[in-house]
Amino acid sequence: MTDVFRLTVPYDARFRALIGEVAGRYLELAGGTADEGRALAAEVSAAMDRLQAGEWSSIAAVVRQTAGDVSIRLQDGGRSATVIHRAPAKKP
Repeated sequence: MTDVFRLTVPYDARFRALIGEVAGRYLELAGGTADEGRALAAEVSAAMDRLQAGEWSSIAAVVRQTAGDVSIRLQDGGRSATVIHRAPAKKP
């Protein structure tokens, strides 16, 4: 079973940081550590930087958890990037 949510924010740095923060927190809620959440947030931030979207653009993120990983697909117009992070083992 997959778990999915979507988040769209302006590309402006004041707002786009929210995507990494939310993805990192999502990983923590899935059983990851705070350090793992921060690492994922940094990976997402780097991927958004590589998109080089215009300052008036929006970034759409689709966050999905499957049995083995958490993936974050980022899209701005015709450009996209995907970050895949190994999901922590489920805690009993």
